[in-house]
Amino acid sequence: MTNYFFKNYSYSYSEPNTILNYKGLDSVELYNENLIKNKDLLEKNNWINNKIIYSLNNYGFRTPHNFDIKNPQNGNMFLGCSITEGIGLHLKDVWSYKINEQLGGCFYNLAQGGTGIETIYRLMRSWVPILKPKNIFILAIYKNRKEFVNRKNFEYDLFGPWIIRKEKKSTIDKIKKVFYESFLVSEDENEIFWERNLDAIKYISLKYNTNLYLPNEEIVESAFTESRKQESFARDCIHTGVVFHDIMADLSNWEKINP
Repeated sequence: MTNYFFKNYSYSYSEPNTILNYKGLDSVELYNENLIKNKDLLEKNNWINNKIIYSLNNYGFRTPHNFDIKNPQNGNMFLGCSITEGIGLHLKDVWSYKINEQLGGCFYNLAQGGTGIETIYRLMRSWVPILKPKNIFILAIYKNRKEFVNRKNFEYDLFGPWIIRKEKKSTIDKIKKVFYESFLVSEDENEIFWERNLDAIKYISLKYNTNLYLPNEEIVESAFTESRKQESFARDCIHTGVVFHDIMADLSNWEKINP
């Protein structure tokens, strides 16, 4: 079952062996727009003509380390959304990279932009049995993000608040909006959804004897607050900047979870 799951569900949303200068919300279009609308913020964070390299490994994840699935190296696994992936930042400034530098070992950064705990479960279920990391760090901030997979068409879909915010033109987008608003974002559903995925994640950690760490939620909130207070932003002027990542790179802000 492990090989079947890995073969079908271990994928990244990005093409493997790729080097990009822009990725996700950190687009050249938004950068040019911010040169007009948010130039002071770009200057304050030293983003004017500051080139970022997004180097994606042999499986499409943002890490300088290729994954050797036959002879995996000792390392640490990091999962989360675009914050953990480091969208709009140099990799050396991202909290996950900083923690891995402190611990040593291969940097298994499986973070995927726009995702939540359901994608984290899929990637853990696929990769933990293969890579056997010593430690797993998870920064899952948004409880209302969900992932749907259709293997028949080799497609996936992510459901998040943007489905409600953006104007829907196509019939399928309108249906998705109604479905999301009606069934996927109630407070009760979000809580149950979160807990059942967290239980599954804890089980994987226990089964494969790896340390699981989650952040102190109050620290995460204070890190966001401090980042906004200091106007510390990534190049897209949307994601948090180095202030947030410096706070989250402090190992004392993480709690070891006992399954």
